[in-house]
Amino acid sequence: MTYRHDTYDRRIQLGASRRRREDAEALHEARRWTGAIYLAGYAIECSLKALICSNEGKNSFKETRMFKSGVQVNTLHNLTRLLQEVPAIQRAIRLDRTGTYIKAWNTITSLWQKDELRYWDDHRDLALKLCGIAYAREHGGTSIKTWNDSPNTAMISINQQLGFVRKVGWIIFLKDFEQESQGDRKSFA
Repeated sequence: MTYRHDTYDRRIQLGASRRRREDAEALHEARRWTGAIYLAGYAIECSLKALICSNEGKNSFKETRMFKSGVQVNTLHNLTRLLQEVPAIQRAIRLDRTGTYIKAWNTITSLWQKDELRYWDDHRDLALKLCGIAYAREHGGTSIKTWNDSPNTAMISINQQLGFVRKVGWIIFLKDFEQESQGDRKSFA
């Protein structure tokens, strides 16, 4: 059976955004973090495309100024670029006094790299970090401190993508008593 609908139709985009949001919520509940992030970004992409159509009075995204301007294919999936076409949403984000919208926007746009998430298999570090952030926010936290072993570049990269800011490093010294003498001593932390 051939699919005959125009996937650029604003009604199709809006329906897809709702279904992808439901899928993202189900994956989130199942603790499938990477899939949840990927589909949440996809839901936002479809919502923005439907809004762009609505704002311009067009039935298909192919009829919009953005599409007709000859943008590259990857730009059609760039959330920040799509948001530029929806001033009302930009304004809502900018005027939100709680900072909730801008934090949410910054989180999703920093994490939603469509191609990376599509093929990313090792997501445990990110999942744990996202759980920690979600827990802190749900329980009134205003900030989180984390630290890394300097050779762990993968985790440093995840922390930077999530918006953690580097601070002055710690230097840790260790004196191993067993190397000094083979006595029966306890370790103190």
